[in-house]
Amino acid sequence: MGIFERLFSNDHDRLKSIVDQLSDEVAHRVETKLTDEFVALAEVEQATEKVVKLTGEIAQLKEQKASIEEGFARREREGEHKIGLLRQEIEAEKAQSEKDFALRVKEAKLEAREEGLQQRQQAFTERMDFMTKRFEGEVGYLKELLEAMSARLPDASIIAVGGVKPPYDATVAR
Repeated sequence: MGIFERLFSNDHDRLKSIVDQLSDEVAHRVETKLTDEFVALAEVEQATEKVVKLTGEIAQLKEQKASIEEGFARREREGEHKIGLLRQEIEAEKAQSEKDFALRVKEAKLEAREEGLQQRQQAFTERMDFMTKRFEGEVGYLKELLEAMSARLPDASIIAVGGVKPPYDATVAR
């Protein structure tokens, strides 16, 4: 007989009960440990699911952020485009107003020239009328003077007959 049998031979029932208690205790501890492990695994699985869910939310938020940033960038580009169009429109209006101003200046100059030309033409016409009247008056006066002189001069037939002596001596003049 061995040591084990000698020690535990008479307490076989007692030994069996200790083994059963030990076995129950081990089973209970293993069950508790496994339950704790399963709970921990469930928590890890829940945490993993939560990480996956949060990763998905992060991806959605990044998409929303990118969409919002694209919207802002698009609005900014549209604003810059509108500003560019307004600038072009303002520059076109400015160029048109400068052209209109230059045209009005030219028109004013032409009107002034035309008015000056009309005034000079009128002054020329008045002067020509004055000169014509003066010339006609002087010619009329000269005609009257010539007629009055010719009425007082002797007739050529009188000179040929010898009745009137010439006013100068022809021999002295040579």
